[in-house]
Amino acid sequence: MVVEEYRGMMFVSHFLTSVLGLLFFNIFFELSGPEFLAGIILTSLLAGLPDLDSQHSRISRKHKKTSWLVRRFTKHRGALHSPFVLLVLACFLALPSLLFTDDIVKWVLLISIPLQLHAFTDFLAEKTSILYPLTRKKFGLGVFRTGSRSEKFFVDFLIILSLGFFLYLDKWFELTILLLTWLLTLPKQKFVFSKRKSIKK
Repeated sequence: MVVEEYRGMMFVSHFLTSVLGLLFFNIFFELSGPEFLAGIILTSLLAGLPDLDSQHSRISRKHKKTSWLVRRFTKHRGALHSPFVLLVLACFLALPSLLFTDDIVKWVLLISIPLQLHAFTDFLAEKTSILYPLTRKKFGLGVFRTGSRSEKFFVDFLIILSLGFFLYLDKWFELTILLLTWLLTLPKQKFVFSKRKSIKK
């Protein structure tokens, strides 16, 4: 039986790069404990959100009706992969933070981390509507191929480089969180990439 292949980055890759972004954000903004925990939760929830525009993605399989509605307005790697659209979405999602803080900018940035990094890493690999709404034309760098070993090598390289950077700066908290996250997701990485390899094209 031939199964249609979903040509997109794996959720685990988007999650790891988003956690990495959150840790660098923490270095500069020194988040409190509850803020950092909220950042981890937001990363888990939002790292795959832009892929609601593809019916084969993990998040679309879980939220079929929402994905169906999104796909009525945009194609895969279309408007939901535009930095401008994602910034507007982050501003909207951050509005509830006004109930307990005046620093809405920090929450817009926290929400933007997984969304913008998702769009950026997809842009590195494939063509996306990165300049939407200025143009619907898609651009991409083709640094690696999504869903392939090169994707895993790229993400692992970023993590190893960042671990060295955190070690150099004596950022033991960030180093520990990143190392634990990476190690805990290794079984998942092995599973999804092995499964991807077994799919007939």
